[in-house]
Amino acid sequence: YLLLPAVLLIFRTPKSRIIMMTVAIVVPLIIRVWYYEIAPVDLADQFNYHFTFTRLDSIGAGVLLTLLLDAGWLRPPSKRFMGHLLVWGGGVLMLATMVHWSEAYEIAWKYSFQSLAIGIFFVGVIFATNYEWLRRLLERKPISHLGKISYEIYLWHFPVLAVLLAVLPNRAIAIPIALVGTVLISEVAYRLTTKRLSAVRKRFGGHPT
Repeated sequence: YLLLPAVLLIFRTPKSRIIMMTVAIVVPLIIRVWYYEIAPVDLADQFNYHFTFTRLDSIGAGVLLTLLLDAGWLRPPSKRFMGHLLVWGGGVLMLATMVHWSEAYEIAWKYSFQSLAIGIFFVGVIFATNYEWLRRLLERKPISHLGKISYEIYLWHFPVLAVLLAVLPNRAIAIPIALVGTVLISEVAYRLTTKRLSAVRKRFGGHPT
């Protein structure tokens, strides 16, 4: 998250950025499969989950989708059938990625398939005209605001839960409190950081696509 904006300033043309993001999706998968083959299972699982360069594809997939749309290389679906295919196909694929197919899948391949499934589903939700009702539902203020603070929720949920579990060993009590606490802390963090930095993003050419 810290390095990506700087890298995008180095690669200025749409084609070079698209190539860079494609590499950022393919290389992590290669590393995960390679490390699964050479390392003990427990070590490979932890390494592939936590190491930055084995998880670059998660952010790379979203950036690549945006770049393809911005460059006009990917066009929103115009036919109803394609909208159904994207939404239902992506939804079914998302559910399928949660199945424990094999050890190798769980440790090495899963993250790539999850990113692909999420991308397919949301292209349908956002752009298919026959799913405008679903888009309007997801754009309601409470839901869209959770989307705005989702990065902060991602950053804070684990430390908040860890502290509360240490203080309140009863998980049935700690988890609901952690959920509420995470949202409150994330709201404050969003207002102090992401929201204030939006002006900086615009100065460097950030724009909706």
